[in-house]
Amino acid sequence: SPIILGPGLVLALYFLTLELTRNEKIALIAAFLGAISFHTLAGIYAGFYANWLALIVGYISIVFLFRYMRSGRLFELVAFSTLLIGVLFFHVYTWTILAAIAGVFLLTMLVIQNKRKKNTNNNNYFPNRRIIWLLLFAILPSIVVDIAKVLLTGSSGGLEQDIELAQRGLGIEQFNLRWEILNATMYHGLGGVFSNFIILLLGLFWVLKSNMREPYAVFIIIFLSAGIVPLFFGTWHIQARVFYDIPFEIPAAIALYYISKRSGSIIV
Repeated sequence: SPIILGPGLVLALYFLTLELTRNEKIALIAAFLGAISFHTLAGIYAGFYANWLALIVGYISIVFLFRYMRSGRLFELVAFSTLLIGVLFFHVYTWTILAAIAGVFLLTMLVIQNKRKKNTNNNNYFPNRRIIWLLLFAILPSIVVDIAKVLLTGSSGGLEQDIELAQRGLGIEQFNLRWEILNATMYHGLGGVFSNFIILLLGLFWVLKSNMREPYAVFIIIFLSAGIVPLFFGTWHIQARVFYDIPFEIPAAIALYYISKRSGSIIV
């Protein structure tokens, strides 16, 4: 499985970063970081094969989300919705996070769209309301499929499992233990693969220097923010699951690219 999933994740990160930034060099750096990041290490160490596969499909679905925002072609819209349904069948928790991130991002675009419609940097732009609403509706089929699966098979659905997991792993009692839990997540859980301080520091550098006038920057910030709730109120199991889905490699790659560009490094 890692022989297939490893290159799959590298390609998914490459195409997602390329679609977000429109910069092939940044995409290559993100792909390289993906090969040596905790996604690959935790996938092998802990056997996160379903989660790993769902993440690959989910990242590709986000590629089509941004392609539809730029082109408005029906194929991209159908591909985004179909791939999101695929994520649901591969790993329900990953589907929940990706669907929630996509929904929050699109709602944020609706708020921003009234203030700024175009941005000349990197040829990105804030799409019109019709495109945003269609993308929001494209998320609904996966929710309908989840409900239909429960009704037809009698099994627990993704939303139901999410609620049960939140009840077990999220609570105010975790707040007083937040440092101990985070320490366990970073250095002990899953062999300590989350303690890649280089990627984390580069990601933090990007956050401090990010340009929020770019749609892709808004998307990455929202994705990174998904870890805030489990960071303060979750057990290490919840933290590890949520952190595993966040593409830290992308902001790290952008930061590394700009650092190397300013210093005249051979990377650029």
